[in-house]
Amino acid sequence: MRLLAIASVASLFAVTGCASTIPERGPVRAPAEIVEAAACAAPFTPEAVASTDRISNLSPRPGTVPTGFHPVSAIMCELQADSVVTEGPTATFYEVRWTGDLTTTIESLNGPSTAPGTATRVCALSSEASMPDLWLIDDKGRGMRASYPEDQCGYNIPDGLGEVRALTESSRTARPITLSASGLHGYTGCDLDLPLPTPGLTTMDADALSVPARSFCHYNIDGSEVSFVESARAHDIASLRGIAFLEPASECSLPASRASALTIEVRGADGVAMEKTAVVEMDGCQRVLIDGFVPTMSTPLLLSMLA
Repeated sequence: MRLLAIASVASLFAVTGCASTIPERGPVRAPAEIVEAAACAAPFTPEAVASTDRISNLSPRPGTVPTGFHPVSAIMCELQADSVVTEGPTATFYEVRWTGDLTTTIESLNGPSTAPGTATRVCALSSEASMPDLWLIDDKGRGMRASYPEDQCGYNIPDGLGEVRALTESSRTARPITLSASGLHGYTGCDLDLPLPTPGLTTMDADALSVPARSFCHYNIDGSEVSFVESARAHDIASLRGIAFLEPASECSLPASRASALTIEVRGADGVAMEKTAVVEMDGCQRVLIDGFVPTMSTPLLLSMLA
């Protein structure tokens, strides 16, 4: 019994010692380049942007806060969660300025990275959330782009970012930017050119339909011409599944001048989900059109949700 107790204590110390191992530090990061003024970059990839405004391949080198650089404010370049894309297509991001004591922010941003594979944490396979472009500004108006220390999995440590958000927001400046067709689709799921669906004879199985989209798209229709107007955020995804329970539409020839479109998924007999676009006529016959499916009649509730 005594030997078992000693073995248990020894095992406990062994496990505790392993869990408390101090990870090695990663490579030392270089100080950031200081420039005359901040130039907040759009939070989109170059391929997603049609105009070259605010997209620069000459962005200053990010890094730690250099010795002798004393920031008095910070600027973050970010999208709002409820951002929509308007005709153009034009997206808007914001330069948000924060002021206050940045002492702890600097300490966090200048903190050491952890060498990969030197700690007991299991690294997740999921991708890392993108970090906003972060600038620090001194009392002369000069700016530097901050980098973040990395943990043992190679992910950015966001402590400095959180400390900036705890400061006082002193200004928020809107910056519009024109997206490319691929940028519009990637950001909202909307297409610049919306081909109208070709109805079929298949009826919708409610159990096979899901609505994964978080946004939908508004279009104007002029004869055969369809033009993008804006995207909108869907706030009640569950209710949009009501598309599966609509009654078949009666014969109608009234042309629609406005339509809303959203992405749905329809699971086939083989269990594989197929992505389709549901187009809702906002006026005219007010039908719901989906490629290959029987046209159905919209309801006042669905129209109001997509208005």
